[in-house]
Amino acid sequence: MPQWANSWEYAEKVNEQYRNSLQEPIFREEVIQRMRDHAAGLIDNNIVTGNGTYGAHWDMNGNNDWFDVMYKSAVPSQQHNASVTGGSNNTGYYVGLGYNESQGVIKGTDDRLNRYNALLKVNSDVADWLSLRMSMNYVLTDEIAPNYRGRGPDYNDIWRNASATLPMWNDLNPNGSPSFLSSGPSLRGEGGEQSNQRNETTLTGGFTIKPFKGLNISGNYTWRNLTSHLERNTYVIQVTEADGSIRNSARAAQQSSVLRQMNFTNYHTADIVADYSTQIYKHSLNALVGYQEEYNNFSRLAGIGRDLYTNSVPSISTTFNANPTVNDVLTHWATQGVFGRLAYNYAEKYFIEFNGRYDAHSKFPADIRWSFFPSISGAWNIAEENFWSVSKVNAFKLRAAYTSSGDPGNGNYLYLPTMGTGIGNGDVLLGGVKPNMVFMPPLVSSDLTWSSPQTLGFGLDMVALENRLEMTYDWYQRTIYNQPGPAKILPETIGTGLPSVNNAVSETRGWEFSVKWRNTGRIAGKPFNYSARFNIADYIGYVVEYDENTTGQRNGTWTPGEVFGQIWMYESNGVAQNVGDVEASVPQGGGWYYPGDLMMQDLNGDGQINTGERGRWNNS
Repeated sequence: MPQWANSWEYAEKVNEQYRNSLQEPIFREEVIQRMRDHAAGLIDNNIVTGNGTYGAHWDMNGNNDWFDVMYKSAVPSQQHNASVTGGSNNTGYYVGLGYNESQGVIKGTDDRLNRYNALLKVNSDVADWLSLRMSMNYVLTDEIAPNYRGRGPDYNDIWRNASATLPMWNDLNPNGSPSFLSSGPSLRGEGGEQSNQRNETTLTGGFTIKPFKGLNISGNYTWRNLTSHLERNTYVIQVTEADGSIRNSARAAQQSSVLRQMNFTNYHTADIVADYSTQIYKHSLNALVGYQEEYNNFSRLAGIGRDLYTNSVPSISTTFNANPTVNDVLTHWATQGVFGRLAYNYAEKYFIEFNGRYDAHSKFPADIRWSFFPSISGAWNIAEENFWSVSKVNAFKLRAAYTSSGDPGNGNYLYLPTMGTGIGNGDVLLGGVKPNMVFMPPLVSSDLTWSSPQTLGFGLDMVALENRLEMTYDWYQRTIYNQPGPAKILPETIGTGLPSVNNAVSETRGWEFSVKWRNTGRIAGKPFNYSARFNIADYIGYVVEYDENTTGQRNGTWTPGEVFGQIWMYESNGVAQNVGDVEASVPQGGGWYYPGDLMMQDLNGDGQINTGERGRWNNS
């Protein structure tokens, strides 16, 4: 963990920053001296102000390393596993048990995750032509974490506060009460905690039939049930001031509450595949066809009660706020697909393969739900040719491939105009109360369908020196057709959300190279195996087409030719020496600017230092 500077050195550096900006220093000299006196043990860590409260912000004189206050320096964990295997000639089984405990990084509270798992697997060859298999897996995860400011274990917020809390701020005031600005009490559990228990059960069964040589027919079915029970108890942390008055901590929730949330997921998947392979002299043929489907159903029920009678019995029924919140979520999705493959290989020299998938997803309208995605690939192993004379190269294979696939994207029910419900939050009252309302649905696209990534690739594989040296090179260009890009910009007066539409084409182009060396030696008369690998790759992604921006203007959406991840910045033009330099060449914002600030170049020659003329995306 990084270490904070001590409080008086920190204050002096901040004051120096303000002086360099021609502003009044924020820390008074007498406050900085109090910081030194407290570190020497001469005075308490805070003062009492004229209104009877303890000092806050720039008046405190403590000395804390908040990373040390909030985070552990070491995080232990433990893992235990046990297993048993056995069986007969035709049947085998495996039983495994596991336990894993991981402690969290937050100091002073119960921050941990425990995981328990049990697995049973059984395989049986019922006959020469039939085998059966099944497995049962159960996982219990029990997680407890601090409830920080009523938002649960928000570790990003915890880190932001640890980074922004100043070293002179106190964890506790001289009277033992939490400081108004301290995050310590929340992390010690005084602001409540969050627990989440998850239970996952997975059952899988399958079979393989071999009716004659070369043909395998396999089927699998999986059912998974996942439940979780989340409890979040939020307490108000109170601060007792020097005069005995009480107020709420700034680093905790301002209202007590209880959240109870139950999640239920049922997932099913089934597949059946027929695979036939044959060898006729130097000709190898493989054919495969299959069917696969998935179904996922999710539901959530959650309730929130506010204003606890007592923190000792946290439950929704022990809250007294007249407006508890209850909500639920119901969603499901399904997929279906058929697929096939035909592969031919002559003498391990010439290779060609055809693949195809015909897939459907429930998130699209029924009449455009299905889509076909073909692929083809081929290879030539030149090292198997009679004319090949490089004896030390065992394989030298050239490859080419065209592949396509379907990407359904994110979200669900995207073609259905779903309407929200709730209580009106405006100024309209009916009968003296805010009315129940049904809200306007967002716009939808009735022809939204799969985006189609299509990849063209070429490659080279080389194996040499008796399989000790391997080299691989790949070049690819991946083009995504019918990609849902940013929605078209419409006037805000439309009053609802914008639809996702297939309005863009983007492309990624790149290459990859790897080399591997492996060998066997002897150390002290015993065999010794070693290997080393080197990899390097590069790529670039960019917009090819975007229907909503045909003029090439930078308008907050995509622009044809735009490179993904590219950041446009000002270019420095030295340091401002006087007020004229500041006015002419320092970008003006909401702050104060003085000689000594960086000047920037006027790249487009319009006499202004700004974001440019907002013309084409590659203008500076």
